[in-house]
Amino acid sequence: GISKTCTIFANYADPSLIRNHLAYVLADCFDTLESTTKLHTVDLYVNGKYDGVYLICEQNETGKNRVDISEELDVLDTGYLIELDARAATEGELGTHYFSVASYFHVIKGPDVEDENFTPEHFEFIKNYVITSYNLLLNLADFEEVCEYIDVETFADAYIIHEIMGSVDVGYSSFYMHKDAGGKL
Repeated sequence: GISKTCTIFANYADPSLIRNHLAYVLADCFDTLESTTKLHTVDLYVNGKYDGVYLICEQNETGKNRVDISEELDVLDTGYLIELDARAATEGELGTHYFSVASYFHVIKGPDVEDENFTPEHFEFIKNYVITSYNLLLNLADFEEVCEYIDVETFADAYIIHEIMGSVDVGYSSFYMHKDAGGKL
């Protein structure tokens, strides 16, 4: 159903929703941001009464034509989809579903942590990878080492879009990162 694959934003009478639409359209213009959410605007009628223009967006999830990463669990360095989510503590278990880095909660959205082949070693691998990435960014002692862990061009493009659009979610919730098998964050 729609609730599993889409997010529905309230109607365009709210100016922040126009900003959401423009942010996704702008992000889609960047070649480096290949997993940009697809969206549609719709005129909504309820019981024959017009209720406004709404924005329907894909939910961020792994899969073909979505965030297309490997999720083979026979190796630790598989693909991972991570959401920065301040509400993680109310939606999962620390050490199983999410981890904390510098007081920010990171939820593992892919691969499925409930899969019997997802191990504590998988959890520790991606947790330590993200911690190392954060520490490298904070210290910026060796830019070449930062480039070994982080796709800097994609990071910069995402940063530009969030700054231009004044995104309030960055640092709070609904901010997604991914790392493919053998790839960078």
